[in-house]
Amino acid sequence: MVFPLDSLQDYQLMFKPEHEMLRKSVREFLEREVAPHALEFDDRDEVPREILRKLGEQGLWGIGIDESLGGQGAIPYLP
Repeated sequence: MVFPLDSLQDYQLMFKPEHEMLRKSVREFLEREVAPHALEFDDRDEVPREILRKLGEQGLWGIGIDESLGGQGAIPYLP
């Protein structure tokens, strides 16, 4: 594999404030709603509908899906 930088220390991700807000929102949701039940979800091999509903209420459902299809309409970042 060819890596364009001398080392991984030269690689730095730069996020815009809105990206940081999204990351914080997702992290808080997962810590509050998913982490306490993660083993149970894993054992059942499913995510309960209630969690999916709450994702939607937080505006975290369908982020990359076109608005015409009921999603958020965000375009995935492509470098």
